[in-house]
Amino acid sequence: MDLTVFVNRIYSKANFNQLSNVKTGLHGQMMEFQFVLLGVEQALDTKDVEALAFLCSDLLRRDLRGVTAACELFSMLQKEDLLSAEDPSLLTELLTICGHIKLIREHRLPPASSNVTSYRKMLFELSEEITQEDLKSIKFLLQKNLPRSRLDETTTMFKLLLEMEKADELSHSNLETLEKVVGKINPKLKSKISHYMKTQGTHSQETGESRTESVKLSMPEQSLPTEQSPLVSHISHTPAVMQELICGPVETEFRSLSFSLSQASSCCNRQSNSNDGGPAETLSSTNPLRAEASDSTVDHKPEALDTPLDDQALGVYEMKGEKRGFCLIINNYDFSNSQPSLNIREGTHKDAKNLEDVFRWLGFETSVEHDCSHEKILSLLQSLRDKDHTLMDVLVCCVLSHGQLGAVYGVDGRVVPLKDLTEPFSGSRCPTLRDKPKLFFVQACQDKPRQTCASVQADGDVDSDARVPKDSLHDAADILLGMSSVPYSLSYRDGKQGTWYIQSLCRNLLQLVPREADLLSILTEVNNDVSKMSDQTGTKRQIPQPAFSLRKKVVFPVPKAPAPSLSK
Repeated sequence: MDLTVFVNRIYSKANFNQLSNVKTGLHGQMMEFQFVLLGVEQALDTKDVEALAFLCSDLLRRDLRGVTAACELFSMLQKEDLLSAEDPSLLTELLTICGHIKLIREHRLPPASSNVTSYRKMLFELSEEITQEDLKSIKFLLQKNLPRSRLDETTTMFKLLLEMEKADELSHSNLETLEKVVGKINPKLKSKISHYMKTQGTHSQETGESRTESVKLSMPEQSLPTEQSPLVSHISHTPAVMQELICGPVETEFRSLSFSLSQASSCCNRQSNSNDGGPAETLSSTNPLRAEASDSTVDHKPEALDTPLDDQALGVYEMKGEKRGFCLIINNYDFSNSQPSLNIREGTHKDAKNLEDVFRWLGFETSVEHDCSHEKILSLLQSLRDKDHTLMDVLVCCVLSHGQLGAVYGVDGRVVPLKDLTEPFSGSRCPTLRDKPKLFFVQACQDKPRQTCASVQADGDVDSDARVPKDSLHDAADILLGMSSVPYSLSYRDGKQGTWYIQSLCRNLLQLVPREADLLSILTEVNNDVSKMSDQTGTKRQIPQPAFSLRKKVVFPVPKAPAPSLSK
């Protein structure tokens, strides 16, 4: 359809001389949205239009191979009430999938919907990885499956997939032919198809079992203790208070690694019997790694239990950017003017320096901000959110400060809830970080300290009671929140060497990234490392706790530069 015809069709009943007077009402909103669609139309090329039509094939349930203009596709979507001025979220979703983040920002489009099927997204991602040489080879292998007239030079990968669907050679439950053909050309792309088939349960057709969605796995690669508590599910639960603190009533399951090691369990059992108090309130006599299957989480025995972890096709976040990403380090040292009064955090500058060196070595563009008030912390987070992360792979934010349960302190003594650290970077608020890992490392107490030691200090507020906020992490996919301690417990800092948690984190990153360990395995080793530390009296103990909604493994590429030396 010609663009002029589209414009005339949309505005045939509107007098353009009167548009400037339309300020309010539904009609004005509809006109404004049509201008948005026109702006998007003009920014797209032929390949973009073909991609959009391909993604909408399931939604419109019709053959869209003849669609050559975005305006024609938009009209179809509007006619089916899939796209409107009141709900333009599908447009955001389509542009996000196709990588047009700039258009979303320019037209101030709302958060994306989830209308495009995972099957169609998988095929789109597959098509984006197919080269022209690959396409020629695929056409050759499909000569016995499709008419040769459909395999000429003008047939793109999108058109080829649609032809396979038309010939009943491809569907969401029939991917064997595509898997076999693509596997001959590119084994890496074959694994993408195989992984989709496993996660969607399409392999059950061969066994005759009913198709069910598999439970996704969010556990570190390292072997876990099985002597007292063998894993009976792929779900790792946090203590109840941590679930309420971090998750709240959100749709995304926020899994946590808590007390991952036998050393950690014995450490916490000793602390629960001491006079120090605090942590004993959250500890259970059973190992937290043992999943508690309930009607609300697991309604069948996961088939994947019979398959060793290493044999499962766990995805890995892409790390291909020239720079790994932005890394913001907030280092609060001087609390002399805080209300309530808080101690100066001796040793924190070594933590900040080591974090800066390690993440710069990993390829991050690092920045350190010292002595930040409540308002400055929020301002820094907003500025970081507003950066263009399109060419970046991951985001890192480290906060070194005093804290209480569910919050950290600015140097002015005002608290910043943990949710205010993570929410600005959700997929809806920061589209250029959508589907990319967002990593937060927080060095702070999560309760008021009961005792202190001359050489080992606690990053907590002596005068305020801890509380559990009811706020939640909405839109929380792809987030990791690494806490230096579990709820209701202290986090210790050596006045000369820095904090136990940050020093262990930096040391293990330096040691294990060159061995290609994934981040959750590294954090498990940090748990093990910190759980063995204590003060001079042997009574102070600490165990970190990562909570996460990561959907894939985080594996940093091995840096070519030599590893930096840590400050001592």
